Amino acid sequence: MPAMKREEIIGELKRVADLLGRNSFSRTDFKRYGRINSGTVERTFGTWNSALEAADLVPIDRFKRISDSELEDEWKRAHQKIGKTPTRNEFFAESKFSPSVYEKRFGNWGNVVRHYLGSHMATLVLDAGKPAEPKPASVLDGVEPMERPSRPASEF
Repeated sequence: MPAMKREEIIGELKRVADLLGRNSFSRTDFKRYGRINSGTVERTFGTWNSALEAADLVPIDRFKRISDSELEDEWKRAHQKIGKTPTRNEFFAESKFSPSVYEKRFGNWGNVVRHYLGSHMATLVLDAGKPAEPKPASVLDGVEPMERPSRPASEF
């Protein structure tokens, strides 16, 4: 089978973009809707983004680092829409960014909440749903309290 011409590949990239109604799309989208192997596209152009650029499409910036201000703006938007401090699952359902993006930046979901709400408020929020911590053992543990006398002290 002869190698495909660059113009044929560009035509197919544009066809898929029109089909999807977008000016950019992933290799996964192309594998689903394209009539050419995505590996052929990359071998011909060197990279997926180079192929998109050759077709006058917008390169994918999927792995672009999201700025701190973008993350904070999205946190505020989701927090306001949900109406309370979001759980990880609530945030996942509402946000355009995955909670894992925040967790990679801050370590875990608790740290995310602490970062955006401040440590004191976040501790209250995070602890609100947890059972109370057990109290430390005491020398009086197991000792029953004394009964109050049924007579007034003056009668003794």
